[in-house]
Amino acid sequence: MKLFAASAIALTLVGSSQAWWDVGHKLVAAVATSHMKNAHSIEQVNNVLSYMDTLYNDEVTEWEMGNYAAQGSSRPKQESTTLVQAATWADVAKSFYNMQIFGIWHYVNIRYDPDNLNCDTSVDVDAKTQMLQLSSDIPDTYNGRQTAHWYAHFGLNFLVHMIGDVHQPYHAVARCMMYDGEVASDFGGNRWTFITPANESTNLHSWWDSGQTLWGNDLQAEIEASDPEYTEFAAALIAKYPITKLAEMGYDTDLAREEDRTRMEESIDIWLNESFNLGVDSYDAAPLNGMMEQSYADEAHLIAESRVVIGGMRLAAVLDGIFAETNFPAFDISSTSTEDAASVKSEADAAESDGGGVSTGALVGGIIGGVVVGAIIGAVAVKMIGGSKSSSANANTEESRVELS
Repeated sequence: MKLFAASAIALTLVGSSQAWWDVGHKLVAAVATSHMKNAHSIEQVNNVLSYMDTLYNDEVTEWEMGNYAAQGSSRPKQESTTLVQAATWADVAKSFYNMQIFGIWHYVNIRYDPDNLNCDTSVDVDAKTQMLQLSSDIPDTYNGRQTAHWYAHFGLNFLVHMIGDVHQPYHAVARCMMYDGEVASDFGGNRWTFITPANESTNLHSWWDSGQTLWGNDLQAEIEASDPEYTEFAAALIAKYPITKLAEMGYDTDLAREEDRTRMEESIDIWLNESFNLGVDSYDAAPLNGMMEQSYADEAHLIAESRVVIGGMRLAAVLDGIFAETNFPAFDISSTSTEDAASVKSEADAAESDGGGVSTGALVGGIIGGVVVGAIIGAVAVKMIGGSKSSSANANTEESRVELS
């Protein structure tokens, strides 16, 4: 797939599609909502999405849009009873609920080294490892367990978000560069700056995250209870990019494979390869540390729109497959008790013991607060991160990546 060829696609825009910060993630989820076909899977997704909100919203505090100094102390309202709401749950939790430990789940560092600098971009845990973990655990390990509701909700929210993330080209590539006199990674384009046609300075990663700056960049802390505007916007993009056109653009459109969860790794590799190649093409065409031309911005935006649509179609197929044979009941508040909380904590302690590492469960539980939420997230952290060692090994990478997605 070659990006930015002179005759690649007609440069006609529709609306102002936003990709990969809040509205972009929600558009991916809105496309997925309209494309899920398995009635049982749809019911199961809705059941899982009904589980967690009350536990978060008892700590809600007021937050002013754009007040990033309040991150970590403010508690915006968290709702995720629809896929569209769930799509940005991971970003809000990371930025406002002190869940930075999961920051490394948002990208894959595939090395691009055109100058043979041999930088180190390797990590032990990333979006690919966690998508594989969750796509297996939700229907297998979690299904049928007494406390599976909570694990499944956490996992579904992250899976929806990560599938959106890896369709953004700069969540799948890390270029080697000289930075402050040393060989280093550019952290997915975060270290390359340029001047936009609007005479604004930005970096390559943020520019793609923001849908080429055609929308506001503020993180939406309060996830809306209503989805109609996203549904309408997604419908316009689906009409503009039907699956036949996506195939013509070079995207893999084998949605039957995406639905087969035994082939999940094959599917993920295809998504990542597409994003990586688009990122490489964009590097080659971008005015790194220079002035951007409008023609580059226009064509990049069309690519962003198409990635939102194909990402949503693939997410729908994945969810149809994962939930085809699960049996999660709808949330019943009468079944939630201190005994359930104790059971969750016991499972967290067991997972911690199996992990053989430091008390990540206690660490995350203490940060987030609350017996149930702390124990649940702690158990997930130990199981999927493998203790604090892996997280610490990647701390510098995530700290340098400033994206919110």
